[in-house]
Amino acid sequence: MPLTPERIFRLIAWSMKTWAAAVSPPGVAAAAVGAVLAWRGDRSRAAGLVLGAAMAGPLFVIVARLDTSNWVACTALEPAFLLPAMSAAVFAGEAVARLKAAAPWTWGILAAGALVFRSPFPERRDDFLAHDYARNLRRAVPPGGRLLAGGDTALFGMRWLELTEPRAPGREVSGAAMIDEKAWLGAGARRGDDFVTGFVPRTLRPESLFPEGLVQRVASRPRPAAAIVVLRRPRGWARNESYVRDAKLSYAFAAWSSARLLEARGLSPSPVLDMSAAAMDPEDYQLESFTGP
Repeated sequence: MPLTPERIFRLIAWSMKTWAAAVSPPGVAAAAVGAVLAWRGDRSRAAGLVLGAAMAGPLFVIVARLDTSNWVACTALEPAFLLPAMSAAVFAGEAVARLKAAAPWTWGILAAGALVFRSPFPERRDDFLAHDYARNLRRAVPPGGRLLAGGDTALFGMRWLELTEPRAPGREVSGAAMIDEKAWLGAGARRGDDFVTGFVPRTLRPESLFPEGLVQRVASRPRPAAAIVVLRRPRGWARNESYVRDAKLSYAFAAWSSARLLEARGLSPSPVLDMSAAAMDPEDYQLESFTGP
């Protein structure tokens, strides 16, 4: 997107607002006082912290030129505020250190204030969406099976589990955009343990895919369908926060594709298959293109 003075101002304002929300108003006040004290004591050190925070935060946001009204862009920009937040903590330490005997009490007040001001925001500590999704996905693929996965959450999650919690025999996981889909399907012809998830196979007819929870099995005969269950929902689920959105899309796509496959066989989808939920981000999944060969 083109950079105009108005857009630069908006990006800087958004950066400062996001940074302030991350460290809380008490932290901002303490950091401001500490920055002044640090500047008086060691200008080169204070300038280095400010310059690093500015380059990693607002300047990076300006150079990236992402649309901050888009949830994907906001998620991608979140790491840019790590160094600014650390610099604020250092400056706040400068201010509190001058209080000597009252320093512990001041730190307690700052911590309590951060909790109060941060309470409306979802905390990542209770977010197990991606972990639960990957575990549910692995349960759907039997040991020794093959999975052709579309989407970062499915691909990374499955491979991460295979490394951290290996099971023998392991699952073979491949990225749909990284290999030849037709060759992958041909190599596993008539195996009965080939599965796809997170994308629409262009080389298969709907009659060749059977929904089994979060995956679709490549086979000629159906098996009892598995339910799609979200085990633990963080506080950000109801707010549709950016960091839960990818997992929500993964569940929604599985439900939507299962419903479409059942309808292709003349069956009625279960009411638990929320087809409308998958319309949250049609640009990512391009669901309207799934009509079958």
